[in-house]
Amino acid sequence: MNNQSRSNKKENEPYINNHLNIKSQIDINSLISSEFFNIPRGLPGQDGESIIGPRGLQGEMGPIGPQGIPGPPGPIGPQGLRGPPGPRGPEGEKGEKGEKGLQGEQGIQGEKGDKGEKGDIGPQGEIREIIYTKHQMSIKKMWIPEYNRKYQLTNDFQISLNKNANKKNEIEIFDTFYLQNSNMEINTNFMPNPVNDYIVDYSKNNYDEHDYTFFPRDIIPQGIIIRIPKNRIIKIKNIDYQIFQTLNLNYDCYYGNKNVNINDISENIKKYGIKGYYTKEGQIYFEFIELYIVFELHLLNNNPYFKKTSNITRSFPYMKDNQNYYSPVNTCIQKVEKLLINNINGSFKNDIELKIPDDIDSDNISLYIKIEVPKKSIEKLKYINKQKNESFGFIPFSNINIMFNILTN
Repeated sequence: MNNQSRSNKKENEPYINNHLNIKSQIDINSLISSEFFNIPRGLPGQDGESIIGPRGLQGEMGPIGPQGIPGPPGPIGPQGLRGPPGPRGPEGEKGEKGEKGLQGEQGIQGEKGDKGEKGDIGPQGEIREIIYTKHQMSIKKMWIPEYNRKYQLTNDFQISLNKNANKKNEIEIFDTFYLQNSNMEINTNFMPNPVNDYIVDYSKNNYDEHDYTFFPRDIIPQGIIIRIPKNRIIKIKNIDYQIFQTLNLNYDCYYGNKNVNINDISENIKKYGIKGYYTKEGQIYFEFIELYIVFELHLLNNNPYFKKTSNITRSFPYMKDNQNYYSPVNTCIQKVEKLLINNINGSFKNDIELKIPDDIDSDNISLYIKIEVPKKSIEKLKYINKQKNESFGFIPFSNINIMFNILTN
């Protein structure tokens, strides 16, 4: 009977899950029906089992409850992937100029560009005539073998203290003389001595207190006539010179406090130095000295007593007042140019440029060259003689020869 009643239940009654805990099932059904679906609890069945009725309809959604209290922050999650770039922002204001950067390395040389088009023919330039001439100026004494037996000195010219000079000058004056535009030999037995026979004047530049030179009196030098070029500039180029000192001293002499043989000078002291001499207590002393080669421009005129007047400008910088004798001092038209030499031969690479003043109204001028002794060399040849007086030595030579070129355009 029981089996029959059980079979009847299976056919007519709802399915009961016998595998679940009965109490648990009741509690769950109770929660489902009474709490969530608001369905009245079913009557208990036989054997204390509850009968589960059909599921009721889902009720309407209840009102949203109040928001709960926020929980604690969760852990930081892993970094996400980089997003795509955002749009370009607005352009900022121009910043201040930065410091100059270091120079970069030189770049690789580029390829040679194409040949440009031929330019237009420019205007024809002014044709300038260039005149380039070679000249020689010298002074040479005729060879006359007149020897002083005691000192065995030849009959050379002797540049020495100018005996005719005014002793009131600021400095001692040595002989100053001009070279000739030829290679003529001078025999002083029949001709004036161009080195020693003329009075020499000390002349200061009227416009430059540091500039001075010396001019012989009563002489018209033999110069080179030069046509004044358009640019009024004369260049002296390729200057070479030689000096010959005929020394025949086969005995000992003194250089400073040293006793040396003249034949050994070239080996022991200076091979080509210009030498000056003086005698003291029966002994000959020599010194190495210097000379000036002086270049001058002159404007000649028919008045041998050409004097300084109010209309004379800086074109005649050495001109003197109240002069009753003729002198090249009054015909020199610009500051002289001097070359200092200390060897018996040499050359100069640098050019000498002579500017002709604008107020010189003439077709040509004359170039003179003279030899002058610097103050330092005069001091070297000064000594005290037996009479305890100041005295001076001399500079012997027989030939001075200068070669040069003149360039005008």
